[in-house]
Amino acid sequence: FRGEALCSISFVSSMTVTTMTPEALHGYRVAYKDSEMEPPGPKPVAAVQGTTITVEDLFYNVPTRRKALKSAAEEYARVLDVVSRYAVYKTGCGFCCKRQGEARADV
Repeated sequence: FRGEALCSISFVSSMTVTTMTPEALHGYRVAYKDSEMEPPGPKPVAAVQGTTITVEDLFYNVPTRRKALKSAAEEYARVLDVVSRYAVYKTGCGFCCKRQGEARADV
């Protein structure tokens, strides 16, 4: 994702970013809600090399958008379509898409 897209997503969801560089002994995790970094800010965590972005409760604070959503299954199918397209197109990085509460990833 580009930076401005992540900022936009953080306005309408709960977002967590976990990252670790190759030479680091540990990673860092930070959570955002309503585009604001949640206290205490970035904190050291056990992590694997790379960056993981987790988005939860998408559109929780935009009632008009939530009303326009179709069934959860249909919306998830649309998300899978987009993530699958990026996963096939972009080499050198990985994508994972899981339905809430599921252990197994669909992409």
